[in-house]
Amino acid sequence: MIAYLGLGSNVGHRRENLMAAAKAVGARRMSSIYETAPQGEVIDQPDFLNAVVEIETDLGPEELLEECKRIESELGRLQGGVRHGPRPIDIDILLLGDLEYESERLRIPHRDLETRRFVLEPLKELAPERVDEARLAAVADQAVTPLRLTWREAVESRDIDAVAAVLADDAKFRSPVTRRIPFEGRDRVVALLAEIFDMVEWVRILREVRDGGLQMLEVESRVAGYDVHMIQVVETDGDGQVRQVTLFMRPLPGVANLAAHIGPRLVRLRFGPVVAALISPPFYLAAWILKLTDRLSPRFV
Repeated sequence: MIAYLGLGSNVGHRRENLMAAAKAVGARRMSSIYETAPQGEVIDQPDFLNAVVEIETDLGPEELLEECKRIESELGRLQGGVRHGPRPIDIDILLLGDLEYESERLRIPHRDLETRRFVLEPLKELAPERVDEARLAAVADQAVTPLRLTWREAVESRDIDAVAAVLADDAKFRSPVTRRIPFEGRDRVVALLAEIFDMVEWVRILREVRDGGLQMLEVESRVAGYDVHMIQVVETDGDGQVRQVTLFMRPLPGVANLAAHIGPRLVRLRFGPVVAALISPPFYLAAWILKLTDRLSPRFV
């Protein structure tokens, strides 16, 4: 079942708190991050960062609530504090499939879903069909400020507009799959990543290491039906714009399958749809053979 969770933080490293929560709940997708003034019973406190994540779960409403509370505790939130007071992390169940549910401590859809712009705006990014435009218009006077996503956040949310915003004009993309076809310049890199994002079922950031203008991300994802484990080496300039991304991927079956699927797409980008249609069958035949032989291949090499 698909569920949507609201994340909020106004204590400590707010952005890092949101990303840690997104990872802990197993987010499939994440919205942009918004900065908002405090609302509710306690106004005199720092501004919040808010986002919405999409997850897939088999848990019922009460079990999911307990899991969210457990994660909040692990991330430093003390239970029993002032309602609407400062907190390092807040995880709210906004929607759980089409379920309508109410108990003494939980209501689904969330009781603030129709009255908080900092919930509706990010939810609209992930599930526009679940947000009524009239409700959004009714809260238009509530100030929310979208923040530019970092490279990690853009990748984790698979937001191609956010990727474009963080790339430098002369950005370069390097990987084993595309090493014979240069991807240089923001527009070409964005076009390539848009094709890849279209095949990604989910993506999770396992680890992040920074050293000055270098960033290393360990990424786990499922692409075109295969698990792919990759290391992204990201080089940024003094303004935080990404100048180059270099990928190292495994296992071999997953990487080869990605190459087989991305090949026709790259040909279409460079030579047009007619040429792509002519050369596509061998690529997809190769992908089909790889699928049959996957059991005979090591998952990681």
